[in-house]
Formats: sequence, C-alpha cells, structure tokens
Amino acid sequence: MSSILALTLLASLGALATASGGALRAEPIRLTSDPAEDRSPSWSPDGEQLLFASERDGDFELYVVDREGGEARRLTEHPASDRSPAWSPDGQRFVFESDREGPNGLWIQEISSGEATLLLVDPSPELVPDWSPDGDWIAFTSERDGNPELYRISVASREVERLTDNEHRDLWPRYSPTGDRLVFFSRRATEGRSDDLFVLDLDSGSISAVTEHPTHHDFVPDFSPDGNRVVAGMSDREAGQRELVIHHLTDGVIRRFADGYHRVFHPAWSPDGRWIAYAARTADGEGADIYLDSATELARP
Repeated sequence: MSSILALTLLASLGALATASGGALRAEPIRLTSDPAEDRSPSWSPDGEQLLFASERDGDFELYVVDREGGEARRLTEHPASDRSPAWSPDGQRFVFESDREGPNGLWIQEISSGEATLLLVDPSPELVPDWSPDGDWIAFTSERDGNPELYRISVASREVERLTDNEHRDLWPRYSPTGDRLVFFSRRATEGRSDDLFVLDLDSGSISAVTEHPTHHDFVPDFSPDGNRVVAGMSDREAGQRELVIHHLTDGVIRRFADGYHRVFHPAWSPDGRWIAYAARTADGEGADIYLDSATELARP
C-alpha cells in the first residue's frame, strides 16, 4: 500500500465515523499485506512507526513500517530467527529475542547503525521482552528456574532480577506508562486450566487480578497510555470465539472488538492513545497481517 493510498483511506474512514456520529465504527486499517506471518507490532515512542516480526523472507526477521502505510523496511538479516521486538523509550534502539548464538537470547540493535549486541543468553522458548519507560530495565519471561516466570534485566549492569514465583506460568510482561507496574497473563488462579490477566506492582510486589475467567483464555496484554485500561486477546475455543478486549481497571467495564478474524493476537496501544495495532489472520488467509483499529472510537459508548 502506498503512503498516498493509506492517507486517503485514513481520511475516508475518519469522515465515515464523523458522519455517523460514532454510531458506525470504521473498518480496521490493514497496514501490511503479505502471505507470510506478520506479528508482534511495537510502536515507536513518537507513534509514527511500528516494528514487527515477519517471515516474509523465509525466516523471522524484523521490519519497520510507517503508521500511514507504505513499504516495510527490513532491519535485521540473519539466518537465525529474530522475533518479539520492543522499542527503547528514546527511539534509538530496540530489543528483540533471537537464537543467533544457538540458544535463545535478548539482543539490542541500534536503529542508525544496525549493530546488534547480545544482552542476555537464555534458552527459554519465549522471552517476549518489553523496555521500561525510564530505559533502565527490560522485562522478559524465562524458564531458567524451571517454570515460566517474570524477570527483568538492568540494561546498564546486566543484573537479572526475578519478579514472580508461582507453580503456574507467568508470561508476557508489559510495562505501565509510569513504569511501576507490569501487566501479564498467567494460569495461577485456575490451577493451570486457563489464562487470566494480572498486574504486578513493582514497588510492593503485590499482584492483583484483572480478569477471572475459568472458561476461556485472556492473554498477551498491553497497557493504555493513561494506565487505566488494558487491551488483551481473548480465546474461547469451545465457543470458537477469538477477539480483543479492552478492560477498564477502575470499574471493570470491558469493550470487545476485532472479532471477525480466524485468529487475532499481539495488541499494542499507540503512545497517543488513538490506535491499537494487532496481528490477525482471516479465515482464508495463510499468514497474518498487521492491522490498526481506532481506540478513540472504541472508547465511545
């Protein structure tokens, strides 16, 4: 999609929503279109670009695309699998996981030079890192102690700190805008049967539940820029239902959307709060693409 076409589409969709007074939501914007799998969108701090992982060139590599659309630019090129990117708060670097050294690990790459540096070796299958807003820490999931738990590593000293300790898995840590909380998903409340969302207070170590759904899975969450809401995936396999849900942390109100896909996952809220990016696969699609949905419209009753 060209930039001109994407901008025209954005304008048309905005006009449609305005003309309807908010009663009719605009269709999501398809930001990428490739037969391969595109996943794990991560917003730049200024909200103008998205990093994502894609296997369009044979193995998972990392790409960047403008929010308005256009051609994606490849940022990594390695025989190993590069996945799960997360932008640094200054926009100059990004962290990602890769098995470049044999076992899995966390790497940091400079945007300008393309130079990648190994931060941590960890053979866990999914590290899914996230950079703290102050730039000092990177949170990640690890099985280094036998069970998926949450950890963080100091970018400066490379000291690793364990954050959770539970017999059931804790996955997908994502920082709050103020950096004092992490939202994640876990099976700790259902004896391993299904996933719910939880928030960890990094100062006190206390953990509070966001959802309590023993019959379906809530997973891959992300905070809103105001820190009062969480967007996450929801899957009810028995009902054949897969969608995204916005959870309001103060009053428990939820808003469901993106329910027309065969699979939808990895939501990411834009820094200005206007958009939610996610990966989705249509029923007849071979891979997955990156989409944008209007968070502004989703906030309307």
